[in-house]
Amino acid sequence: MPLPFLGVASRLMELLIAAAGLSLVVAVVLGVRPVDRFSLDELRRTHEREELRILEEELPPAGPMVTCVRCGNVYDSRIPVCPECRHPA
Repeated sequence: MPLPFLGVASRLMELLIAAAGLSLVVAVVLGVRPVDRFSLDELRRTHEREELRILEEELPPAGPMVTCVRCGNVYDSRIPVCPECRHPA
């Protein structure tokens, strides 16, 4: 004699397993992004890091702080323009 609640419980278990599997697939797809060696975004980030490294080598030793007359931002006097509003020093 079959038990009536057993069919409902197995159906709920199937739905629970399906939901867990779907959420796992979504988490993997959203969380893991392969790094493309030929990505233009990665090339831009690498180029910006290299430009910053070269800029830091060319800058004189740290000097006094400067206040921007346009936005009031305080920054190092070695930087020729305000990092916030790009106004020249």
